[in-house]
Amino acid sequence: MPARTPGRSIAAAAVLALAACASKPIPPAVARVPVYEAPLDAPPQAQALPAGCHEVFRLPPQHWSELDREVPRDPYATQRTLTVQSGGNVLLVLSKVIVPRECVGGCPAAVPITDCPPCVGAWFDLVFVSYACPASALAKLPPERLP
Repeated sequence: MPARTPGRSIAAAAVLALAACASKPIPPAVARVPVYEAPLDAPPQAQALPAGCHEVFRLPPQHWSELDREVPRDPYATQRTLTVQSGGNVLLVLSKVIVPRECVGGCPAAVPITDCPPCVGAWFDLVFVSYACPASALAKLPPERLP
């Protein structure tokens, strides 16, 4: 029997794990978590959710590319899951452009990043803040939200 190389077994496990994640449906509680966005450098009152909402956790800033934010069907699925696991029901994404879009050959900001291969687009600092909001506060949130 030939010896197995560790690299191949790790790679095979990674492929199987990715396949399992890709085919796993989003739990209903996670799918119901609305995602809103506000500027990271805005004053606190511009980032505030309605009265009655309270923060349950805040992740430290993370660097995300524009492509990371646009290509996955649900780019914030992990953070929405963490929100539910922490007892929250609303996710606020605070964002700030740290590197503007600079694509070889040019790709205007008005063009979707998915139409600009191989460019990854702008880079952002994102802070994910999860909140627990009662139904009365949820009713005051705007209908416009991220996927």
